[in-house]
Amino acid sequence: MNSMSIKSYLKFFLLASVVIISQSCKDDEETPETTLDYFPLDVGNYWVYGEDLNSDQTISDEEKLTNTVIKSDHVLDGNSYSMIETTDNSGNRIDTLYARKQGADYIIYAEDFLQFSADISQAESEVTLLMSDKNVGETWNYNFVLNSIEFDGQLIEGIELDVEVIFEMVEKGISLTTEAGTFDEVIAVEQTINLPFLFDEFESLLPVTRFYFAPEVGIILTETEIVVNEDTGETETSQNELIEYSLN
Repeated sequence: MNSMSIKSYLKFFLLASVVIISQSCKDDEETPETTLDYFPLDVGNYWVYGEDLNSDQTISDEEKLTNTVIKSDHVLDGNSYSMIETTDNSGNRIDTLYARKQGADYIIYAEDFLQFSADISQAESEVTLLMSDKNVGETWNYNFVLNSIEFDGQLIEGIELDVEVIFEMVEKGISLTTEAGTFDEVIAVEQTINLPFLFDEFESLLPVTRFYFAPEVGIILTETEIVVNEDTGETETSQNELIEYSLN
């Protein structure tokens, strides 16, 4: 299998328009039960996302992807997931993702993404993309071990590099407008990647992604900030927004 750079390994976490989510239970005595659904997963629900890739202030059909819930009882490792298929404007399947909800947490099945590389090990089987009952400033994480890395043009193999993906609740109760409309009570989660201290310089170049969730709708906007000039630290932010949706 061809070796890949750490950015390639971590692209799994930059789901942008193909992000899927779900919920995990809490102690009812400590946290009140959540009533809002931040990603409805009924069969037939769909969301169309778009990104202005050509920077011409418009989103063409070729710049759109559609996520559609096609099944609600797909069992993996004893858990039941909703199956979400991602297609392009021509109806060609791009990806299939699995999501479930449990309590206030929105979860995706991780092993399906990580199987593309033998250089990742000790990965947790699920990633919690949203804990909707968290307060602003609270965090949660996802961990795996990277067994090889391309650094400064050289491939380093036979290592055990602990990678921590950190999710932080950064905003709650805001209003946000996309092409699909104006949404209230929106919450935002920021995702960053933490590497061991020896890779601090490389870590500063990794993308920072922010997901915006609207109740009873799902993800309405994804923003990804990347460093485009290592010398000046100049960054560029891409946006992937909800264009239209239909819920049962």
